[in-house]
Amino acid sequence: MPAIRRCRKKSETIVLSTGLHPIRVRYFNRLLGGSVKLWWTLIGRPRQIVPNEVLVPAK
Repeated sequence: MPAIRRCRKKSETIVLSTGLHPIRVRYFNRLLGGSVKLWWTLIGRPRQIVPNEVLVPAK
């Protein structure tokens, strides 16, 4: 019988100006069943997953 996965959603609304902004995502992956999704909502558009091309790794 497969394990039951429970996803816990956490959200917060912030307003950002144009430009780069540091974002840190921390999570705990219990027994290899973890999952993280980063969403955004642009004004006048539906919520969507943040595209990889707008993410820049920290130096």
